[in-house]
This record gives sequence, C-alpha cells and structure tokens, in this order.
Amino acid sequence: MKSIPVVQIAVGSSSPHKIDAVQQAASKFFTACGISNCPAKSGVGIQPIGLEETLKGAQNRALAAAQKFPNAICVGIESGIVKMGLHWFDIAVVVVRRHETESVSVSAGIRLPDECVSEAIQRGLERTTVGSVVAEFYHGDETDPHTRLSRGKVTRMQTLTEAVFLAFSQIKFPVGFCIGDLEGNQ
Repeated sequence: MKSIPVVQIAVGSSSPHKIDAVQQAASKFFTACGISNCPAKSGVGIQPIGLEETLKGAQNRALAAAQKFPNAICVGIESGIVKMGLHWFDIAVVVVRRHETESVSVSAGIRLPDECVSEAIQRGLERTTVGSVVAEFYHGDETDPHTRLSRGKVTRMQTLTEAVFLAFSQIKFPVGFCIGDLEGNQ
C-alpha cells in the first residue's frame, strides 16, 4: 500500500484566527498535513490601508515563515481596509509560498461603518485599527468585526478559511498531496 505524504505547512503568525483558518482550509485540501507557526512581523502599519500595503504584509509574513521553515508550504495572512467607491471594507490578503512559487488570494470583505473608519482615522491609523473602534462602538471582538457587523451570520474565520483554500488551489502540488488525488482526480 502506498503511503500518504504529510504536507508541512507553516503560518507566519501567532494569531489564533489565522492559524485556525489555515488548519481548516488545509484539512479540506490536503490528504494529511502538519501545521506549525511562528511570530512574523508584517512590516506594514498596524492598520494596513489598500491592497498593496495589505499584500506586502501578507508576503512578509509568508517569507518570515519560509525562513524558519524552509521546506514547508508557507502562509502569510494580512487584514487591511480597502475603499471601494464611497465605502470601506475589511479584507484579508493570503499569500501561500511553495519554494519559489507564490499564490495570492483575497477574502470576501465586510463593509465597515463610516463612523468607525472616521473615528479610527481621527485617532490615527498608526496606533488604532478600525476593528478596535468597531468593537468599542458595537461591543464585539476587535479581531473579528465580521461577526458583529453581519449579525452573527459570517465570521472572520469563515472568510479567512475560504481565502486560504483558494490560495492553496492555485499551486500545483505533487500527486497524492491533495484530497481527491488518490482517486485519480487531478
């Protein structure tokens, strides 16, 4: 009988939301995996603004994980705020690195209340996140504004898990690594 390869995954973060999202996505994608993590600095502001800054933070986190775990599939996740039209959204960018191959995906975003964004800007985005203002104004979890703003219908974990899964799906892995490979689905 052929042995199932165990995929090693490293997350550049100590955030429970990010680690759990990678674990959930990996368990649906890979036949067998082990998850490690390491603290990783994003190299961007406490409240990233725009896709470019948010992407840079995710890339830096994935690279930090790759330095500590050079043989692993490395994941960096960074949340930020993005303005579309007149509205601000909280989104996350996910970067998955396997050797020199990089895959990027973006989570679904949740619209942020204008008064929360304005207040965070007034306090200074170099020391205040919009999520912390949402938690203060709406009595929620500053690390998960999604749950409060969606009235409990969508969690940050759900949006992160989906984005990680999408990033995994864009990288070619050897046969046998992914669920379905053993049945001949590639």
